[in-house]
Amino acid sequence: MIATVSIAVIKAVIPLLQIYLTKTLINTTMDIINKNTSFVDGVFFLVLQMVLVVVGLLINNLDDLIRLRMSQRVSYYFDQLIIEKSSKLPLIFFENPENHNYLHRASTGIGARGLKMSFSILDIVKNLITLIGYLYILVQLHWLLFACILLLVFPPIIITTWLGKKQYTQARDFTSTNRLIFYLYRLLIERDTAKELRIFGHTKYLQEKWGNTYWKYEDSVYQLRKKSVSAELGKGGINSFAETAFIAVLLWFGSQGKLTIGDYVSISQAISSAISLIQFIAYNLGQLYNETLYIKDFFDFMELEEEEQELAIDHTFSLKERIWVENLTFTFPNRTKPALHNISFQINKGEKIAIVGKNGAGKSTLIKCLIGLYKVSGGNIYYDQHNIKHVSMRHIISAIFQDFVTYNLTVKENIGIADVQHINNQERLRSATNQTGADEVINQLSKGYETELGTSFAGGQDISGGQWQKIALSRALFKPAEVIILDEPTAALDPIAEAQLLEKFIEITDNKTAIFITHRLGSCKNVDRILVLKDGKLVEEGNHEELMQRNGEYAEMFRSQAQWYAEAEHATV
Repeated sequence: MIATVSIAVIKAVIPLLQIYLTKTLINTTMDIINKNTSFVDGVFFLVLQMVLVVVGLLINNLDDLIRLRMSQRVSYYFDQLIIEKSSKLPLIFFENPENHNYLHRASTGIGARGLKMSFSILDIVKNLITLIGYLYILVQLHWLLFACILLLVFPPIIITTWLGKKQYTQARDFTSTNRLIFYLYRLLIERDTAKELRIFGHTKYLQEKWGNTYWKYEDSVYQLRKKSVSAELGKGGINSFAETAFIAVLLWFGSQGKLTIGDYVSISQAISSAISLIQFIAYNLGQLYNETLYIKDFFDFMELEEEEQELAIDHTFSLKERIWVENLTFTFPNRTKPALHNISFQINKGEKIAIVGKNGAGKSTLIKCLIGLYKVSGGNIYYDQHNIKHVSMRHIISAIFQDFVTYNLTVKENIGIADVQHINNQERLRSATNQTGADEVINQLSKGYETELGTSFAGGQDISGGQWQKIALSRALFKPAEVIILDEPTAALDPIAEAQLLEKFIEITDNKTAIFITHRLGSCKNVDRILVLKDGKLVEEGNHEELMQRNGEYAEMFRSQAQWYAEAEHATV
């Protein structure tokens, strides 16, 4: 930063020296013509002027280089802050669409904006130093020149501030629209949607939707730009008139014999440069104000409450007895009806539990509360004597969700990312993949565990959905967790394949507490207990035989799925 300030001061002084040397060189040239001084004097000032030009070029290039590196570092720093903050926000934050707009505004170009503010301040200081030098030259001729020049500051400040407010309001109001434009564009060009676009033939429909949304925003930008052009033309007209008037004043002084040719050239340069500098200073002041509008979004974002800030992590904790849910109630923000209502149950250490229910029953919401991703509205969840409102239990929990992530990274990273401190532990990697059958997939890949998966990057290898599921299950097992949760990661499989995979899951989690969510009840016959949810309430609890005998919600659901399972058909005869 010291180097940047030093360079700014040097850049501020160079224009003043250039004007002085120009004036001196012209006057010296006239003296040489009139035989009043030697040729050597003229060459001396000419060389000085050349040296000053070279120094200016060096300083400008050095300044560009320093600013580039500063820009890279500041952008990296702010991006890190955004990433770290996002990782600490409660999951519920990301499930509100408006919050995505908020995050977009807070993160878009924040590093560049922060640096731009710093550079604007630096440029204002630099230009003020130069401007003071120019004004000193003008006040030597007449103080009215000084006063009139200063009056030119106000129009550009007013225009820049007005335009900045309009642009910020536009960016804020169109945040959602811009996100939709980007989303639709990605739909039209990405691999994941390419098949459906061709099968259903809706490329034209989406393209028209993208085009309409695109022009809705761009037309607004164009209309604002039209208004700003009118204002800029007015500002330019004022400046041109002022500069012409100032030059006319100089001509009058010259006609009175009060100026040499060198004086005229240097002062006219000072006037022209002073007017330009005033525009730059006014612009930078306006930009400084405008950037604070965007920076405020960033600081507001950074002030959001973090979910982990008050939670301790007891790394020595090990589940000894049970997970206990007591009168659990959860309501999503901005809703009045609870998604979960007054739910109570216990899960003993080592038990295998299935959570079932129709769509919208609250199964996934219950899981997210159980592992602390959602902060409960009412009731309590205990791991032994520890209330998860006060102590985080995530270090003993591993989970794979229905929308599990398919990382376009190496196989090793896809699995080992669950416990990055041991990502290079080949023994644990092989143990996890052997248990899930993912080793058979990996053995067929060109570079084994070092093979990059996915097609986003050159050299990546694509694998099937079922193979991705085995990789994801291996990730869940790689983490040395005591509680493993599957939230319908096998939903894409057929019922028989899902039942077989879940039987395997029960087998390989023999010494762990295991919880899985499923729609397909044929997979539930071998678990210790089944929790049946309906409309956010726990309506039944028991093993398969007990629930079938009760002939309630579970039995009805099971019979409706009987055609999926030949074995189930026999059981319900």
